[in-house]
Amino acid sequence: MGSRPVRVPRQALSVLNLVSSGRRGPSEMPRFTQRQLLHIGHTVRRTPEVMVKVTGGGKSIGAVAAHLKYIGRDGDVPIHTDENEIVDSSATREQLLDSWRLDLTRGHYRSQDEGRKAKLVYNIVLGMPSPTPANKVREAAEIFAREKFGVVHRYAMVLHEHQRHPHVHLVVTAENMQGERMRIDKARLREWREDFAQTLCDLNVPANASSRYERGRTKRVLTDRAYRAQQYERSYAWKARVANAAREIRLNGRIDDPAHARVAQTRETLQQSWLNVAVALDAQGQLVLAADVRQFVKTMPLVQTDRERLGTAFLNALAQRNRTPEQERRQREPFERTPSTPEPRTRDRGFTR
Repeated sequence: MGSRPVRVPRQALSVLNLVSSGRRGPSEMPRFTQRQLLHIGHTVRRTPEVMVKVTGGGKSIGAVAAHLKYIGRDGDVPIHTDENEIVDSSATREQLLDSWRLDLTRGHYRSQDEGRKAKLVYNIVLGMPSPTPANKVREAAEIFAREKFGVVHRYAMVLHEHQRHPHVHLVVTAENMQGERMRIDKARLREWREDFAQTLCDLNVPANASSRYERGRTKRVLTDRAYRAQQYERSYAWKARVANAAREIRLNGRIDDPAHARVAQTRETLQQSWLNVAVALDAQGQLVLAADVRQFVKTMPLVQTDRERLGTAFLNALAQRNRTPEQERRQREPFERTPSTPEPRTRDRGFTR
């Protein structure tokens, strides 16, 4: 059995930091390691990105029990624990929580004595976009949880396949066996994403863990609470943004966002950094990868702020509402020529004589 690849810190993988906008001679070009070349290739060839996020955590034993009931679909979907036990009923959920002894943790007493509620567990989601095989996501999540939390923290997990993307819900105790709390910050989340992506790659599943900035994405990621509120139209802030965008479009016919210039400048800097990477790859003899990098720069998504994106969506919805019945019919049904009007054979259409 071969050894697992050595983990490389994020700083070493940030290839964009290895190049500058200034001119360099051939001897000054950085040489990328094999791990960095793989990262560049996965990013510019748009390998599916892993999802690792913390969605919250129960601050009371009742809240933890309710979350376990929710992710287990009230016993319909079995939950697997770190001790290879299966939780599939209210009785086994109670046994699991009793074994975790959350009532003896410092967070439990602090929430009672100081009035400050601390999370007793962390709710973590590990996922991949479809059509990634669900069994591979589950296997990678089991390896990830065992390496990150095994022996030190108690945890339980369940695979969900009913939605478009397979994902695993992971519930991890916030305190370890010695009473030390787990600290989760942006650096740790980046590390988790990279390790989960590496685990999937070890299972022959293409996966990447690049940042939104590296991919040229300008759309802001909503929190779970904001996303749900937006989906059900319960967010007053969202309704106000839509109303303001609609008002500006009616007055000016477009959205003028002062932030566009700053976002465009950021994009220009990013594109130049990637082009510098391509030059360094040329010097290293990686001509195919360098060509892929340049193509990646050409096909980056359009620069749009959130307000501009909202205005575009509003205009599209308005155009859809104002479609005539004939336009609706043409959109639904493909246009077909009748035998009485054959298509002319011309060189412009690529026909051979």
